[in-house]
Amino acid sequence: MGRSPDREISAIAALEGLPLLFAPAPPAGLLAEPLALDEEGLQELERLCTALASLRGQPALFLAFCDSPLLRDRLIAEVAARLPEWSMRVFRVPETAPDFLPRLVAEETIAGDAVFVIVDSQAITSVARYLNYRREILARLPYPVVLWFPHSAEAEIHRLAPDFWAFRRQAFTFRLFAPWLLGVSQKVAEAGVPAGTSEERQAAISLLRQLLRDLQETGAGNTMLAARLHRELGGLLRQEHFWEESRRELEQALAIAGCRSQIADSKDECAHTYYSLGLTLYYLDEYDAALESYRAALGLFRAVGDRLGEANTLQAIGDVQRFRDEYDAALESYRAALGLYRAVGSRLGEANTLAARSRLALRQGRDEEARALLQQAVDLHTAIGSRYDVAVDLGNFGLALRDLGRIEEARPYLLQAAEIFDGIALPQQAEQMRQAAVAQD
Repeated sequence: MGRSPDREISAIAALEGLPLLFAPAPPAGLLAEPLALDEEGLQELERLCTALASLRGQPALFLAFCDSPLLRDRLIAEVAARLPEWSMRVFRVPETAPDFLPRLVAEETIAGDAVFVIVDSQAITSVARYLNYRREILARLPYPVVLWFPHSAEAEIHRLAPDFWAFRRQAFTFRLFAPWLLGVSQKVAEAGVPAGTSEERQAAISLLRQLLRDLQETGAGNTMLAARLHRELGGLLRQEHFWEESRRELEQALAIAGCRSQIADSKDECAHTYYSLGLTLYYLDEYDAALESYRAALGLFRAVGDRLGEANTLQAIGDVQRFRDEYDAALESYRAALGLYRAVGSRLGEANTLAARSRLALRQGRDEEARALLQQAVDLHTAIGSRYDVAVDLGNFGLALRDLGRIEEARPYLLQAAEIFDGIALPQQAEQMRQAAVAQD
């Protein structure tokens, strides 16, 4: 269940084989600081780089055990940075392909100085048993190989592959250093993550999920920091239309932050989380629950003196009231939000509210007023340089006309929105508008 994709577009919130792999670069600024290792871990990294350098051009097998995929990828990137003249290859063993060694040897057309093989937890058992009997294949490779296993796999490798364990040259163990992890997680929670495109949002979702798993492993899974990361994750899942997953993350954030007991230190965090949960419930068409969540947010924003948060929540309440055909109540909410936006100098919030009021006026049959309000919103969004929001204004106005059965009047707005979306490289939104423009009454 959830709002149909063409019902209304979201404005930008005012708050807020054996595949060859290449180690992904982390989003700029998120992981660009010292590694998540203590002194012992840094020495272990130095040992690994020294061992690789001493065996360049020779066969050698190393085992590396790491308790976080996020840390593992960062370590692989760090090794590559410390050996800049080396050509590194990174492979991941598919769960369904434990006999990866013959194919690894067959990759003769790709030159390299070292190979990193990532073994995920699902493939540990089958890979270990296979390596126990076919380990000699690695001696045919003219470069060192590092097999990366989850930290928890060390005992299983000992048990399932005793001959293979003896065959390895060295083993290295890396564990997360919690203070660093907490620092990175704090930066992510405070600054957010890049989320301009669907690809960026999907990468951010993966990053946040991994950070939350790592926080849980280090005993910080029930901190206010974890609550903020759950909230951030819930918002991204909503933008990707994973409504129920978004709801679960936001409810988890509320539970961790102690919002039911109204702990004073958590009021601001709870306000933002209730607001975000309200948005998700609104897109699930659960209007009563959305209003309850918004009203909780509104009281908390007022309690902490956050006038912008109060304005955003009032506008969101107006949106729910508009969809429930409670026109007088919606107009009152929009007017209150508009006054607050103007008081705090938020032109983005002001423009979004004017656009929402234009669709309310359209529903009430006040066409001239609706077009005037739309033009004000477009002019404001143009003045602040947001072509995306201009397209949203036009597209939502066209959708509102279409929903009233006025498809011929709607078509120019929808096609103009599609043209703008195309111009800013948002083809999915453009196609959504074009499809709405050819819909039948």
